[in-house]
Amino acid sequence: AANTFTRAGRAIGARITARSERRGQPGPVLTVARRLAGHTTVGEIEEIEEIETAARGVRRHRVPPRRLEIRDLTVSYGGITAVHNVSMSIEPGQIVGLIGPNGAGKTTLVDAATGFVRYTGEVVLDGRRLDGLPAHRRARAGITRSFQTLEIFEDLTVADNLRTASDPGGALPYFADIVYPKHLPLSEAALACIDEFNIGPLLSRLPTELSYGQRRLVAIARSVATAPSVLLLDEPASGLVEWSSMELATLVRRLAADWGMGILVIEHDIRFVMTACDSVMALDFGQPIAFGSPEAVRHDPAVVAAYLGDVEEVRPRQTTRAGATVKSEPAPADLAEAHPDRTR
Repeated sequence: AANTFTRAGRAIGARITARSERRGQPGPVLTVARRLAGHTTVGEIEEIEEIETAARGVRRHRVPPRRLEIRDLTVSYGGITAVHNVSMSIEPGQIVGLIGPNGAGKTTLVDAATGFVRYTGEVVLDGRRLDGLPAHRRARAGITRSFQTLEIFEDLTVADNLRTASDPGGALPYFADIVYPKHLPLSEAALACIDEFNIGPLLSRLPTELSYGQRRLVAIARSVATAPSVLLLDEPASGLVEWSSMELATLVRRLAADWGMGILVIEHDIRFVMTACDSVMALDFGQPIAFGSPEAVRHDPAVVAAYLGDVEEVRPRQTTRAGATVKSEPAPADLAEAHPDRTR
């Protein structure tokens, strides 16, 4: 009988917890529900509540303004050139979109800029060349990225995932932790992320307990929690429904306007790009084929052709079938009309 009551109590607690977290309603009801569901101990609940309280008192974090320049960047794998002679810049508070068909070299460009692959050319942050620096030193210099595959720590809570971004760096904290292990406090930027991304109710949860959209938010929040001057987002809206994608586009706009970040966004969702980005670069086979305003790039014939093939092949024309004259469909005016499922 005792086990039956325990199971029933945990089931009720889990349902109340899930409903409160979906609605973003922290408070005593959520605290009791978490305890009833057995998600956390009393000490852990108190720690989470302290974090939530601290997050509500933190204003949006302004990052140091830094300009990112990529100059003549080329990445080759053996005889294959994945990115060829790409140059671009991202100003503080500016959002630049990077689009192109699969295999165009978009992620490879981000990999190179953040130090994950070798390249020729220059990556310059606020006048300082980052060439030769490993990824972790580039992150500390102020350039951070997210990943298509999220890459969050599945065995750590959301709070501890954010705590990894609060690591002060250097060897001393690691040796001190061996002698006197303790939880590092969340940085001001990490606390600001909790409020900005509305993930306070999720702090005690493991990523495996979250929906896909929530997991994606946590992954982006962890990147933002390092307070980068330049943020590179690799398909942040991938897998999201349209309304979630538009909410994320609004959030990205706030990161640029209120936090002062320069942001590069790789995205196939053209509606997201049109909503969030100030300018757009299109790549095909590793080379830039268009750059300008989102509207101009969206209608660029070379960009439409990169997604569909030769534009001439889909222009209006007369064809004959079994003695009858059939008029083909007109050429698409832009990417969204051309192939909406490939621009999502």
